[in-house]
Amino acid sequence: MDWLKNKTLRTDWFGAFPKLGLYLILGWIASISTFLLSLMVGSFFDIHLTGLTGKGILLEKFGLKITQIQHLFIIMASVLVLKVGSQYWERKGINQNADLFLTRLQQRLFRRQLRWSPKLFSERPFSKYLLKYSGDLQPIRNLLVNGIHRGIRDIMFLLTGLGVLFWINWLWSLTLIGIGLMTLPIFILLDSRQLKIIPAKRTQKNDLLHLVADSFSKQSQLHHKNQVNRTVRKFNTKSEELLAINRSYQHLESLRHALVNGTGPFLILILLILLSWQWTEVSVGSLLAYLLVLGTLVSPIRNVIKAPEIIEKGMLSLRKIDRTLRKRERKKSLIAADETIPIVPLPYQDQKTPIPQSQKKFSVDR
Repeated sequence: MDWLKNKTLRTDWFGAFPKLGLYLILGWIASISTFLLSLMVGSFFDIHLTGLTGKGILLEKFGLKITQIQHLFIIMASVLVLKVGSQYWERKGINQNADLFLTRLQQRLFRRQLRWSPKLFSERPFSKYLLKYSGDLQPIRNLLVNGIHRGIRDIMFLLTGLGVLFWINWLWSLTLIGIGLMTLPIFILLDSRQLKIIPAKRTQKNDLLHLVADSFSKQSQLHHKNQVNRTVRKFNTKSEELLAINRSYQHLESLRHALVNGTGPFLILILLILLSWQWTEVSVGSLLAYLLVLGTLVSPIRNVIKAPEIIEKGMLSLRKIDRTLRKRERKKSLIAADETIPIVPLPYQDQKTPIPQSQKKFSVDR
């Protein structure tokens, strides 16, 4: 839960909570609308076949008893407009907020780095600094949009779905929750192993990009010193090391993806096995409605399980930028109070024109 303590997130992201809360509600409404639309398709067959598919029963539980096909079409169209509108404003709003967050973060980063002393700035090759303006931004965007926002939104939808499941049959729901909690350690183990690989994967990728940038900037020197083949071998070694790390990560990712996708059908299978052993007094319609709601929860479960990995990737990049922003404060002593840097005349400046004494030097902006 390191992301809850991060100062940058608390100030620049969660500081806009009224808006973020509105976007979460809009996303929740869009999810519920999708659920209601699927139930209304079942109501269409109920009206024509005058039989209960289970979807009509659940709509009646929500207070929607539809008996005429015209009313069904009107309600479906209204829910569809609600879904499209809420989803549009949610996605537009959350992405605009993420863009604003990244823009302000880049502005702060550029302002700080440009104000460093030349001595401090030259401690690392500038290619390392450039990564923070490119490669580190996409993980932070995913952290905000797909990690924090979508994770919280899908948790809200899961809680709503669980409430509906308990409403239909609380005994089945308690049974499935117990089985689900028994499988939770498997995903925790996979997550912990993946989170250990992510920093090494990120470091290896950054080292490889740094080697490419450094080699291209020294391309003529490498030819002059006859070091081209040596540099190529070094690149191949680093790329193969990155490939090995990626394969280990994708192995765990594929396993978790398969297990998550199998969670919903697994729970349905367990429920049917239990019912086959001891069938309780329950209507077929209620069972079909229960299975339908359970099926809609598979995608949110997958997103919630995926969220910790997305958040951790984004936090790695955000922590790197935070360290860069604090670097000037830690090494402030490098900039002396009377430190000055001579101005270099511009190419078009008339060299015969004397430069005023007041402009020959300037103090470093603190």
